[in-house]
Amino acid sequence: MAIAYHASGDLPAAAEAAAKAIQANPRFSFLHVLYASALSRLDRVSDAREAAARILECEADFTISRFVRSHTGRADIWEPIGDALRLIGLPE
Repeated sequence: MAIAYHASGDLPAAAEAAAKAIQANPRFSFLHVLYASALSRLDRVSDAREAAARILECEADFTISRFVRSHTGRADIWEPIGDALRLIGLPE
């Protein structure tokens, strides 16, 4: 659901859906990516940076470029997520 909410621009719902999914699977970095991106795009920078730290705890070698490149076909969804992650200082 978090991806669908991201795609539709409903960022509060995207953040909420990602947070709920994280409760069920806290070691899945993808969920933290969606959460951090939504928070970043909502200008909740401090919270987004905390979520970004969780990404790196789950996946120490995470990079934005590899993440975006691995999700092909819908640049309109994945590029804004990558851009939001850049704003909070995740490695390129």
